[in-house]
Amino acid sequence: MEVAIDFLFIFIIHSAAADSNQAKLFRPHMSPFLIAITCFIGIISSGLLIKGAGGACFNPARALGPAIATGDFNKKWIYVIGPMVASVIHSYMYGVAPYKKR
Repeated sequence: MEVAIDFLFIFIIHSAAADSNQAKLFRPHMSPFLIAITCFIGIISSGLLIKGAGGACFNPARALGPAIATGDFNKKWIYVIGPMVASVIHSYMYGVAPYKKR
């Protein structure tokens, strides 16, 4: 679940804010809204669907900081591996997916 939510978040950020091909469609008004909504939906849905996990992390430091402070590393590998796998999948998908020019 962390990989899927991280992939969606990375995809929206890259599509709405960083891709020059989508600049006319999304920027400057829709990009912050789309990113915020994606973040909100990701955190809320992952918190409701995965029992025992605190929701999507999107940043390994947000999970590792408290884990180091408390000494509890139970299931923290998900928050480290998830964004890495999602980034690899996104780089492959964004490079392979066809872009239709208008």
